[in-house]
Amino acid sequence: KMDDIKVSVIIPVYNPGDLLVKCLDSVSNQTLKDIEIICVDDGSSDGSLDILNQYAKNDSRFKVLTQLNKGAGIARNNGIEQSKGEYILSIDSDDFLLNNILLKAYETAINYDLDILQYYMLLNLDVWEVKYKSGIMCNNEDIRNIYYYGKTRNLPDKLIKRKIYIKSINFMKKDFFYEDYHMHTDDTFFFGIIHFANSYGFLEQIGYYYNNSPKRNKKYKIKEDKKEKINRDLKSLFNIMKYFFIQSDNTAIEKNYIPYRFFDKKVKSKLKNKLKYINKDFNFYIDVLNLYLNCSFFINEKKNIIRKFKRKIEIKKKYYK
Repeated sequence: KMDDIKVSVIIPVYNPGDLLVKCLDSVSNQTLKDIEIICVDDGSSDGSLDILNQYAKNDSRFKVLTQLNKGAGIARNNGIEQSKGEYILSIDSDDFLLNNILLKAYETAINYDLDILQYYMLLNLDVWEVKYKSGIMCNNEDIRNIYYYGKTRNLPDKLIKRKIYIKSINFMKKDFFYEDYHMHTDDTFFFGIIHFANSYGFLEQIGYYYNNSPKRNKKYKIKEDKKEKINRDLKSLFNIMKYFFIQSDNTAIEKNYIPYRFFDKKVKSKLKNKLKYINKDFNFYIDVLNLYLNCSFFINEKKNIIRKFKRKIEIKKKYYK
């Protein structure tokens, strides 16, 4: 019955090519049948929409939405807002689910009354290592500690209660302009989810295959001015940094996490490249960075990185015309 949907599977679709059929089949062939499959075509030009419409014609559980090319984040939000399931699973259109994972994941989530249920993910046939046993993993504040410093920041390897997803979407839209956000979408969007979740569990089973091919990493092209897109992304990221610094508790877990993640050595070069596109709101960026530079708990290694970022912005402010 469509009014008794256990899981809504959300699939943003943008030019996945011949991988789309395998993805759709992996969902429709799951042993859990009380599901809906919401596919959001994000302006594909490779015939994906025709394939989606054919699946919807043959299987009433498929629902096809369309939008102009705006990115996976907006496509996912649109799909979630149209969903009716008790739980949400958001996956990518060039990946696929392994057999029977939805049934086992849903049963585990219900058994432990979990807001979030995570399972193993395969990355090009290598298992992403997460050292937890099946069952309830943590609750309340422990969730944040697990999330901020663990390998848990992806969306396709998790069932998440719909009510938590909706709260997170509204939270991110209202405060952080997430509708226009394209950078680190899973990582950033999960801040909102973890903010509202009260229970987190794990299923010790491989459930998702992540296709990390070079083609995948190049396929998403947002048809808009690059400088303006990057400016919006950075503004959103710094808004999140400011919010969690001001609002988070005395444990400093949330205060530390975003700079811990985004000023890490592995990603600082990416942010450094994006800083060259900043052309306004210089004082806003400087003020946010000063919050972290003036606090006592933040480690010197990260402060040195942040000082360099601040200096570059100050130079741009001085000479930008």
